[in-house]
Amino acid sequence: MIEDDCTDNGVPLPNVTAVVLAKVVEYFKKHAAVTPKPATEAVAADKAKREEELKSFDTEFVDVDRTMTC
Repeated sequence: MIEDDCTDNGVPLPNVTAVVLAKVVEYFKKHAAVTPKPATEAVAADKAKREEELKSFDTEFVDVDRTMTC
């Protein structure tokens, strides 16, 4: 759609509920916050901690009620 210059109209999501869309936005915001930084020992340790937190977030995130995903 972007390549076809159709961004002015938005992307129709007729089968996506507000609850599911909110979860998708939450997921992308969480993952966007984890950005790579220059490698130093302190940064490497911080990166490992953030990656572990992100793994925990992902595990909890996908543990949703099945009715939400159908």
